Amino acid sequence: MAIAQGTFADLQFDGGSTTQTRSINNVAGTVLYVWVATNNPGTCSGVTWNGVAMTEIDTEPEPGARTYYLFCLVNADLGTHDLVVTSTDTAGIYSGFSSYTGADLTTQPDVFTSTFASNSSNLSTSLTSSDDDAWAVCIGRSDFFGLDGQTNLTGLGAFSSIRMFDSAGSLGVAGSKTLAFVQNPTTPTAGNRLCGIFAIIKPAAASAPSKLAILGVG
Repeated sequence: MAIAQGTFADLQFDGGSTTQTRSINNVAGTVLYVWVATNNPGTCSGVTWNGVAMTEIDTEPEPGARTYYLFCLVNADLGTHDLVVTSTDTAGIYSGFSSYTGADLTTQPDVFTSTFASNSSNLSTSLTSSDDDAWAVCIGRSDFFGLDGQTNLTGLGAFSSIRMFDSAGSLGVAGSKTLAFVQNPTTPTAGNRLCGIFAIIKPAAASAPSKLAILGVG
């Protein structure tokens, strides 16, 4: 079964409390990736989906501004449930999620990294996928401008300078994959900073053919 996106949404929590809750409708896909952006010096201590704690994959600080987090949950409950973000930031946080079908339910992500650049128009990294037909997912941030996908990434949602991306399809055969997003406009601006967390979504193992199929029966 090939990976496919199930449900995507951008979220903005209004603040005023260290625990923020949002009900998400009709979520399809049992592998869920969630990003969170807190205003410094606030930190995110955890995310739950339908009461189940998600695993923190990585963090990337943006000096003097925000800290970005990527979380994942496998075997996530389908349907309408609460996404709960706990943080020390009561001023209001940004978040978003994307769910996937056809992804591995034991090991997620396959690999990941985070990186940062100053005075650059794009942010690029390389990750090596272990499997054919993997996908990529990313949360990216620009200080001043909107962001678009550049290499193996397609932008999701309406947030401009903070944006979630995925590959919108298979990355092909296993091996090294370049992942990149670019600011819009593309001319580098002095003082602009870009940061991102990148991950490879591991696909579910292909089902072995039955003995009858191997024998050409049926």
